[in-house]
Amino acid sequence: MIEKFFADTNIVLYTIGQDKHKRETARRIIATKPLVSVQVINESINVCLRKLAFTKEKAYVIADNIMRRTIVIPIDEPAL
Repeated sequence: MIEKFFADTNIVLYTIGQDKHKRETARRIIATKPLVSVQVINESINVCLRKLAFTKEKAYVIADNIMRRTIVIPIDEPAL
């Protein structure tokens, strides 16, 4: 049985970061198709828009890329 793990917002943001080591490590993690929550996607978009001053289009492209490479889980009672 292959176990899945959860990637948090920092991992998502490191995939687009300036630090080469963190970026490469984060991309390797995302390549394993980890679990991420809807909240992680929303937080990532928020950081891209507010702190990184990305356009909505660019932030949404990044979110779409992450969602296609991960297993997105809803935040609901069973997930807690």
